[in-house]
Amino acid sequence: MRILITGGAGFIGSLIAQAYLDRGDHVVIVDSLVTGTASQVPVGATLIEQDIRDPDLVRTVTEHGPFDVISHHAALKDVRKALLDPRADADVNILGMINVLRAAAEGGAGRLVFASSAA
Repeated sequence: MRILITGGAGFIGSLIAQAYLDRGDHVVIVDSLVTGTASQVPVGATLIEQDIRDPDLVRTVTEHGPFDVISHHAALKDVRKALLDPRADADVNILGMINVLRAAAEGGAGRLVFASSAA
């Protein structure tokens, strides 16, 4: 299967990416690297450094797709920072999610998986 993972350079996203790779799936990761690191991206996955709020996310998905699954794990989850700047949190976690949904719909993704750990 062809899998796109947002937030795949973070702790949880990188473990999910590795699980897909272990199954033999083709994995593309979109991550801004604001909280994740390129060194966490598993060998064999393609990393695209891009913010999920970027309007060009739709183009990225259509150019690299189609994807059978988009697994969405990109989020800000630091509660202290969220209390200090709730708009920044909402910008990434809500508006970014809307952009991911649009990219999934316009890019013809088969399924969208949304997982939230603490966000």
